[in-house]
Amino acid sequence: MFDVELLEIKKGTSSPEVDVFGRIDTDGNKELSRKEVLKYLKEHGNIPEGDDESKQDIMIAEIFQEEDKDKDGVISLQEFSGPKHEEL
Repeated sequence: MFDVELLEIKKGTSSPEVDVFGRIDTDGNKELSRKEVLKYLKEHGNIPEGDDESKQDIMIAEIFQEEDKDKDGVISLQEFSGPKHEEL
């Protein structure tokens, strides 16, 4: 039998939180367009260069199906489920 006591919880210093939303939102309008999401995925190797455009369209459609809660064609800061920086 072991008795464990938690003394402290700290954020790691080796990997600071990444603002993925901010990196995708290249125009800074607090909304992610399909074009911005596709560009980000291509730049980070999540869509191989020369990949069939219909596969890209399907991937983007699936992302927007999940993330675009109000179905207005963009993913807002509030809708985005990934890491983001929100001003208090």
